[in-house]
Amino acid sequence: MKTPISKMDDVKIFVLHLIHQINRPMTYVGLNEIVEVTEHIKYIDFAEAFYSMIEDGLLDPVGKGLDDDELFFITDKGLTVADGLKSEFREALLRESTLAAHRYLRFSKEKGLTCECEIHRLEVDKTYTVDFRIYNRKKEVVHGSVNTESEEQAKQMTKNIYANPDVILMGMTALMSGDVNYIWGTQDPKKKK
Repeated sequence: MKTPISKMDDVKIFVLHLIHQINRPMTYVGLNEIVEVTEHIKYIDFAEAFYSMIEDGLLDPVGKGLDDDELFFITDKGLTVADGLKSEFREALLRESTLAAHRYLRFSKEKGLTCECEIHRLEVDKTYTVDFRIYNRKKEVVHGSVNTESEEQAKQMTKNIYANPDVILMGMTALMSGDVNYIWGTQDPKKKK
């Protein structure tokens, strides 16, 4: 198991941050599966925190899913509490929570990710810029710009962004946070064999 999270407030902030990043209602079982993959939280701690968050009004039932399981979503109070506790929470574990959410979005059948791309030609040096935004249910989660030498390469980038917004989201998050192990496996690319 990785660094364990057992303090109740830490478990709550991890789960609230996760739900906020996923940005859609989740079942108890679905959330638990995502949390288990991170190997930070034991089932018993997750269960206790989950029902405590419902009692405290941090999570609310919002309807039923396809399998008739109850769906839960973070409340405004939950967002406020998560934001307030975040400063006390370890940054590495917040990153883990974000990456777990992005992994879920990548493998979810209903990703809900959409994107916009525009290609601009720069008159200064005749290169091309691809401006793009990726949204998770109307919430902008990535906004970027890449410069490239040719229009053909810019069109290929745009095509790839539209085809794989989940991969772009996960990749950019991992690269910008410095946690790129999922790209290279467990091997650090900087270390020689």
